[in-house]
Amino acid sequence: MYCYQILKDALDGEDDYMSSMATKMWVKFQKYWAVFGHTLAIACIFDPRYKLEFIDFVYNKNYGLGSLEIFTLHEKINDLYSEYATKIGGTVQFASSPIGSKAKRAKANNGNLGFGGIDEFDDVSSEGALPIKSQLQLYFENQSLSRFDMVDVLAFWKTNQYRFPIVAAVARDILAIPISTVASEVAFRVGGVGWACSRSVS
Repeated sequence: MYCYQILKDALDGEDDYMSSMATKMWVKFQKYWAVFGHTLAIACIFDPRYKLEFIDFVYNKNYGLGSLEIFTLHEKINDLYSEYATKIGGTVQFASSPIGSKAKRAKANNGNLGFGGIDEFDDVSSEGALPIKSQLQLYFENQSLSRFDMVDVLAFWKTNQYRFPIVAAVARDILAIPISTVASEVAFRVGGVGWACSRSVS
């Protein structure tokens, strides 16, 4: 996202030379970002120093509040976690039942349980329970590490794999993806490819 902002500033700048160069680089960047942008953002989310809060900040800053880009990213994160939760087993999302709706009706019965009282208690108990949070939500709500800390992200998830087994499985697979095998200076070069005179041709 830093590269995105630098290129946008150059495109909108008054320097004609920089604007021209940025225009050529922008085409290559957009092609690259369309393929790997969400993967890079999700990988950053699994860095315990940044998480979703940082990505939301960056996306809102670059795309605007409530943008389609940030909505799409959130949707992909939820879908990815849900897929792993289904395979591994675990809570996918918040329980949606409101609290206390049947408790009020039970109170109106003036304490007369009757023969169906136990069944009514089960209904009230199930709806009066606190919503169950997914591991992903618990990870996001857990205190972030300082961004100035030197963190081995893979080691972090190895240590926390029993605390957040589903999230750790997602993080392990996402962080193992090789984003590119081409050096960035080659991918975004706007001139021709140069060859050193001393390069061997044998």
